[in-house]
Amino acid sequence: MTASIQVPWFAPALSGAISRAVLNLGRRVMLQKGDEIVSSVFFSRLVFVRKGFLAQSLINPKSNTPFMLTFSGPMSFGCTAGASVQLDQLPRRYWAVTPCEIYTMIPEILLRLADVEKSWAAEINSYTLRRAACERLGLMICQMMGYEQRIGAFLLSALIASGNDFVRESQKRPPYVALPLLPSRKLIASVTSSPIEALNEILRMWVRDAVLVHQDGKLWMKTGTLTECWDQLQPFLQMHEQLESALRPAASPAEELKKFG
Repeated sequence: MTASIQVPWFAPALSGAISRAVLNLGRRVMLQKGDEIVSSVFFSRLVFVRKGFLAQSLINPKSNTPFMLTFSGPMSFGCTAGASVQLDQLPRRYWAVTPCEIYTMIPEILLRLADVEKSWAAEINSYTLRRAACERLGLMICQMMGYEQRIGAFLLSALIASGNDFVRESQKRPPYVALPLLPSRKLIASVTSSPIEALNEILRMWVRDAVLVHQDGKLWMKTGTLTECWDQLQPFLQMHEQLESALRPAASPAEELKKFG
């Protein structure tokens, strides 16, 4: 898994050690597409994604539509219903944009483990910072790339966030790579600040040019195009460390986990 590669719009994946602890100690819950995280089952608990994508967004109080949209993929934390009260009192929505397998855990359990494993404490301490840097990378891409480049960057980011080793398998890549089950076109257009008409036109063009192929119930993308998208992302990914340095907070693991429940 490309856990160490942080990509725009998607929460960073956690280390294998922390992920295994949550999977072993957490409570498994299955969500269908559209299910919201609002019940007491999730209140004041960490939400960890095992499969699928969760979305988090602020809600425009006038139009009741999402904005500042980000996603949590496999092996990453998703925010909880309780977090909306603790952060800034702004209305938020957390929901499954694909079928999801998630695990919930009381934060204190992970804190006790982090007291023993100091590397865990450092990772938890920096999680919101790294997530914020990924969100800002997405904003920069929306400002500096054209629509087609943005859509390509999003599809590649979703592929990496799903746990695909595309980037590291440079010597044995097949002609096409299967994309994960994706959010709706409407959400992709929203997160990439692209008009839905432009998105639809780009997708039609890619299908016509065999950049995208539907086969065996999956959507496949041409490896050469994904490689071009990766090359275009490099200047933004190189900014990541500078973003983290500029955003670095002074917070304890306990304070950090409060942001997730």
